[in-house]
Amino acid sequence: MGVESLHSLQETGCDFVVATTAIDNMELLMAVVSPFLPPNDVKQIEQLITRLEREAGTRQRALASEREAQSFARARSLAEQVCSQITLREIGAGRLADVIQQAADDAVHVGHACDADGVKRAILQRERLGSIVLPGKGLAVLHARSNALTNCHIAVYRLRQAIDIKGVGAQKERVDTVLVLLAKIDEDLDVIELLGRLSAALVTDDQLVDALRTSDIDGVQGQMLASMYNDEE
Repeated sequence: MGVESLHSLQETGCDFVVATTAIDNMELLMAVVSPFLPPNDVKQIEQLITRLEREAGTRQRALASEREAQSFARARSLAEQVCSQITLREIGAGRLADVIQQAADDAVHVGHACDADGVKRAILQRERLGSIVLPGKGLAVLHARSNALTNCHIAVYRLRQAIDIKGVGAQKERVDTVLVLLAKIDEDLDVIELLGRLSAALVTDDQLVDALRTSDIDGVQGQMLASMYNDEE
């Protein structure tokens, strides 16, 4: 609020003007009132404020809706980009160590890592922290973050012969599929969120697990995309 002369009024940046006389060629919203400001004039000013608040709220909702749409579009584009780089391979591995070595070598081979030994160390370090097996689902998950990575790397390995891997409570679980999720130490937080959604879906979405174990690459990528990005969110 302020008091301005007629000459500087247009440059004030105010929302509306209250004046005691009509002003010609006024581009700003204006309420003309009596100097004594009777109740009807007060009501006129209140109505003007309500109108401005309503219009401002409409603009804010429109901007918020536009920002939300843009955010969803970015998330969708990023999820599609990540999923497009997923690899699917069938390998013969008699031990988990063989799968880890294969995953590290493949990450370097496709240009997502610069040091296979560094990737391998990161996976082994994370594996020692706890079980990597989804109980009763025939699926193990290897995930790690490392400076040896130059890009997010997702790979699915189907084993020609199932192997036993220590699961929850030190019990052996029969595993025929291994999902590998690798990211840089300084990975984009949006990518980390997508990988987190994927990890969470492994527990709740049997369709995703089935796709990882049986579908072709298109089916795997499609189901992963659905897990990472949901249009209804």
